[in-house]
Amino acid sequence: MRAHWTYLAALACCAAAAASGVPPEVPEEIVALPPDPNPGIYLGRLRAPASYWAELLGVDIPTRIISVRPEGEAEIHHLRVLPYADLHRSGAEGVPLERFQPGERVEISAPPEGHGQYAVRVRDDIHAAYSDNQWYRIVHIDLANRKLTARRYAADENILFRPGRAPGEPPGSGTWRITLRTHYVRAGAPTSLALIRPGDLVQIRSVRIDETGVEARELIDPASMPGLAEYQRQAMARQVSETGIPGFVEDVHENRAEMSVVRGYERFLDKIGEGEWLHLQRSITPAAPLITVSLSARRQRRTTMRVTLLGDPEELASLPRSTTVQLFPEQRVQSR
Repeated sequence: MRAHWTYLAALACCAAAAASGVPPEVPEEIVALPPDPNPGIYLGRLRAPASYWAELLGVDIPTRIISVRPEGEAEIHHLRVLPYADLHRSGAEGVPLERFQPGERVEISAPPEGHGQYAVRVRDDIHAAYSDNQWYRIVHIDLANRKLTARRYAADENILFRPGRAPGEPPGSGTWRITLRTHYVRAGAPTSLALIRPGDLVQIRSVRIDETGVEARELIDPASMPGLAEYQRQAMARQVSETGIPGFVEDVHENRAEMSVVRGYERFLDKIGEGEWLHLQRSITPAAPLITVSLSARRQRRTTMRVTLLGDPEELASLPRSTTVQLFPEQRVQSR
């Protein structure tokens, strides 16, 4: 079992290793956008966000800007991922943005009402299918020509793919390329592609490799999905211990700073009591000095948790509004 978890760990981390910076052509007006234009107010509150599928082209972690190309379009869109955006990948919710990798297929949800340059939800194709209990059933695999064909299948026969479609009828078939990067995971362990048989159910991570083809980067059987999702949640905790709790500064007034915590990271503040010492550091400047603060209060809003931090007025004055920051427990900083 330890070997299985080790492999799942490598599989879950491959996205972080593949993440790239924001392409230089990102417009200045996107870079200049605040992390959250209306802190504490959910942008999609009046109407449901508009969703579309796209190819993920680039991810920049410090600015939380992603570059995508919507399916069927040539134009590239650049979006700021809101600090309270729902990030879903491979069956896990609340995952770090860096888990997404360029080239993979993602569903983007953008808020209405003039805020289309932001994203309120990003989820990969595996999570979208898995959450609806939909799978791909292998039709044919040709290892000699490095191709496989599969058809979408509803594990729950009551699922209707679209109005008028008969229960259980697949919406069509697709063909993927098999490359040296293709992994097949069965029962949580790496397995030879030669053992795949027609009729097997899998989730497929699709990654575009050029203008003419899509690679099957990962093939994951039903027994492996719960373990992969759980590992991603544990990996998030380890990441926080190294890089801190992300957020941005909402306001600074004398010795008081108001910080909004990125959604999904609130639970890492559970063991920190009021009055305990913490350290702040600007995210976009790794060499920036640490600022010692104490936790004064916290308040959970619909969008994000807002925490009040007390510190030296001169040090806090170096953090203008909308500055992205990382929050470290004092004992973590002492061990760095």
